Amino acid sequence: MPISNLQLATLSKPAVPTWVQGVWRREHIRTDGATRDDAFVVWIQTPILFADLRCPYEDRDAKSEGFAGWLEVEGQICRWHRPIDLHPGPEGADQGAMFVDGDLMLETGLFRNYLEQYRRIAPPRRQFAASRGEFSIKNGKPWFSSEGRLELVVAVDDHVIHAIRDGASALRYCRLDSSGESFASVHTVGPCLAEDSSSQDWIVWVDEFDDNTDLLSALRTAQLAGLIVKPVED
Repeated sequence: MPISNLQLATLSKPAVPTWVQGVWRREHIRTDGATRDDAFVVWIQTPILFADLRCPYEDRDAKSEGFAGWLEVEGQICRWHRPIDLHPGPEGADQGAMFVDGDLMLETGLFRNYLEQYRRIAPPRRQFAASRGEFSIKNGKPWFSSEGRLELVVAVDDHVIHAIRDGASALRYCRLDSSGESFASVHTVGPCLAEDSSSQDWIVWVDEFDDNTDLLSALRTAQLAGLIVKPVED
């Protein structure tokens, strides 16, 4: 699988603060006066790219959700840009005010009435992020094309999410073992999409993996994440 880290220095510039980086699990959400915990929610935030997967528990009445892209932070306000999204909405609609105390985070919506509580389950160390698809840097900010196939891989420690948009969108969350050579698929949202057989490069945005060389570690992570998505059956 071709991989390029030639733009690493440029792509690492729009980094978000360390207080928001890492792997976050949602403990509950409060809306309309009621508190609920009806889905497995995991959010992986690297210095630029992120992915958020929300898989309902079997006995709960909730819908699957998943989105990925890049995060913009100004003070305590976070804006999630979501070029990959199971349920696309208007650009810029997903914004929240964040309040952090150690590994506990509270998020309240700016344009929607909700309060979410998250807990960081992995600190921002040994991070990796890569994309495959059209994008550009404008005024110091990344912008992804709204057309065509797009893939993002984000990893923090042994947590990995692979997000794909190819007409529809899908996300897969998995855990790497201690060797970094095998994984277990934990949760999936969205339809089963075929792997891309093109020779387009994976563009590395951040690589802090320390196994052997950074490049080999990044390549291995991207390959393992890609294996989660099975070909569409005829």
